[in-house]
Amino acid sequence: MSSLPQGASSLEILSEPAKPTATGWAPVAERLDELRQKVKEGMLVTIRDVMTKQTDFHLVRPDLHPESWRRKKRRKKQQDEERTDSQKDKKKDQDQQKQEEKDKGEKPKLATEKQALLDCLRYEQQYRSSMRRNDGKGFSPYKNDDAHLFAQIDEADQSSLDSWIPRSDKLIRLTGKHPMNAEVELFTLFDAGLITPTSIHYVRNHGAVPHLLWENHTLEVEVGNNLTLEMNDPKDRFESANIPILLACDGNRRKELNIIKEIRAFNYTAAASSCAYWKGNAWLVDENPDRHFWVKFEGVDQLEDAKYAKCIPLE
Repeated sequence: MSSLPQGASSLEILSEPAKPTATGWAPVAERLDELRQKVKEGMLVTIRDVMTKQTDFHLVRPDLHPESWRRKKRRKKQQDEERTDSQKDKKKDQDQQKQEEKDKGEKPKLATEKQALLDCLRYEQQYRSSMRRNDGKGFSPYKNDDAHLFAQIDEADQSSLDSWIPRSDKLIRLTGKHPMNAEVELFTLFDAGLITPTSIHYVRNHGAVPHLLWENHTLEVEVGNNLTLEMNDPKDRFESANIPILLACDGNRRKELNIIKEIRAFNYTAAASSCAYWKGNAWLVDENPDRHFWVKFEGVDQLEDAKYAKCIPLE
């Protein structure tokens, strides 16, 4: 039984003597030597490698090929040259523009979003630089606006215990109609600037808002002897200070925590913080270093479980 003829190996094919061509013997021999060396080194040689090493005889002797092919080849060559020239011109214009901006000392233009953020940061920096030490005599830039708050009652409050409180329609309720816990969109808070208008201040309640009247409400101070003051007394009898204070709910950004792991908390975003002007009295503190005082603020909220209170050091 005769065996099937075996084909030549890749190395044997490449080892065949190269035949001279119209371009000369040396270039062909050099190209084949490169491919032989790759095969000896165990590298993969594909038909693509062989084709790229071949001489394009269409370009060497175009007169031996049909006129239609020559027109097509010339057109393609012309298009390639035009494309190359266009790319060179474009790059040249870009380099020239960069050089002109560099000579003028101008920086490249930023994207719209980046430029807007940079403008806001620059404004905040200038605003902080212009601020002086607060003497307690300042007032909110929204003083006139806060004096004319919304006169209408929100429809969601009309059947609740807070039906007497006008509120902004920009507030987003987080716990249904009652009690009122709300914040505004973050961009609304950001657009307002460093000082938050009263109308969009975040709201945090455990129950109904106490319905108090300035004319008959009293303030009780218990420190040694009890002191009962009417609401006009602190304003008329003691020196007042009006300063901006930043308040933030403990649940600020709690929505992000709920996304990771659900907990018993409202979906407050980063807008559960506000910086507004608050006015009050500067009470005298006992300067005896051996005595330390705490002050407990207790509200009149009518809650089921306990009082609404907070205790902080007087110092």
